Amino acid sequence: MYPIPIETRLFNVGQVRELEQRAIQETSFDTLDLMETAGARAFAVLKARSITKRPRLGIVCGVGNNAGDGYVVARHASLSGWQVAIWELDSDKKLPPNALEMRNQLPSNVLIIDELSSFYDCDWIVDALIGSGLSRTVTGSVAAAIGEINSTTCKVMSLDLPSGLDGDTGRVRGVAVHANLTICFVALKWGLVVGQGKEVSGEVVLERLGIPDSQYEQLSPVGVLISDHLRREALPPRRYDAHKGNFGHTLIIGGDIGLQGAARLAGEAAARVGSGLVSLGTRYANALAISSQRPELMAFPLESNADFKRLIKRCTVLAVGPGLGRSQWADWIMNSVIIIKKGVMIFDADALNWLSENPMKLSNSIVTPHPGEAARLLGCSTADVQANRAETARQISDRYDAVCVLKGACTVVTGPEELVWVCTAGNPGMAAGGMGDVLTGIIAGLAAQGLDMMKAATVGVWIHATSGDRAAAGGERGLLASDLVLSLKDVVNAG
Repeated sequence: MYPIPIETRLFNVGQVRELEQRAIQETSFDTLDLMETAGARAFAVLKARSITKRPRLGIVCGVGNNAGDGYVVARHASLSGWQVAIWELDSDKKLPPNALEMRNQLPSNVLIIDELSSFYDCDWIVDALIGSGLSRTVTGSVAAAIGEINSTTCKVMSLDLPSGLDGDTGRVRGVAVHANLTICFVALKWGLVVGQGKEVSGEVVLERLGIPDSQYEQLSPVGVLISDHLRREALPPRRYDAHKGNFGHTLIIGGDIGLQGAARLAGEAAARVGSGLVSLGTRYANALAISSQRPELMAFPLESNADFKRLIKRCTVLAVGPGLGRSQWADWIMNSVIIIKKGVMIFDADALNWLSENPMKLSNSIVTPHPGEAARLLGCSTADVQANRAETARQISDRYDAVCVLKGACTVVTGPEELVWVCTAGNPGMAAGGMGDVLTGIIAGLAAQGLDMMKAATVGVWIHATSGDRAAAGGERGLLASDLVLSLKDVVNAG
């Protein structure tokens, strides 16, 4: 792949603590410095988003060091003229030394209040209850406090992690704060982008707190956030003297009777991301209709071994599955594809269902299951798949010796001996028929242009999700897969 920006690397909570300790041991930082910097930068982010002349700020502090960050926010806000009040959970309990030190530095005009209900007319509430210090299911007074925060109409900023969210798994442990904004300290936590993390975290802003790049290089991330830098690196401007032969020939096989739309969507997507040529192998009855509707696609009948050999000979990359169905024709297609094994192959939709009944090592291939297909590929339940999507993708990759693109909210991509990549772009409007066919075409079209399988998969996922977000600008409900196709050209050519 490419050099991975530190801002896109994902770590577990233990690794982040290790980064902090190394920074303290090997630099001039100490723990109070980090706490001061964390609170100051969190307030700076909050201040930049404030539109009120004298905002009212409520801060909910717990009994750990996350409270210390909250006290620093309170001090900076008060000194900037904000009206600040603090509600302290279990105020009779002793604070850690650093948090106590920051509490002792509070200006005299910061109010310490007895009832959280006093925050209901605040502009913002700062969640400084737990952060990444979560060690068990949230219950009792902490759960009650989180419930009160969530019941307000105020905007909420969480410090480091929304309290109640497991930073390692992305699971809500009982109940969690639903933040509008999360200021994540030192490094992005894995739990922010998987499971329920994205839902409860809102906008995530990383503040590295001045920790130098060299400290991050000593730890291997548990995953990487897919971002647009991959697209820019993978798709540089074309040479002036380029011709269509430079950009590959994509072959899409699928479109049984009544299912030709899926194959056409995949073919159009491959063309829109820049494949030099795109052919479709489909049922005889569909070929003429597809060619007349989209003349840039070369649609051919695929009804005999001779047809198959002729099409395979011409292609750079093969994608099989969109609209394939489960007929005898589909079985013949799959048996033929497995025997030929030419170039990079992408398996989707009913091609994956066929593979689940005929498991084998694929090599030089990409599989693109949704959770139901992933469950069939592994012989488990959909709930098992969703409980740990990264591990599911890893298991599929290992079992089938293929790059795996596990689709869904926060699509996951991994391959044999590869890192796990996660995409947080996309929206619920993309939960509609044909979206997966478009993704298959995108990945195939990128692979045809020479991107290796991991690059084609990760860049393809990003382009697909970003096109979905652009297409949903006017609303998510009613979004069509063909709307994404219309957005692809702008996304792949973005500056």
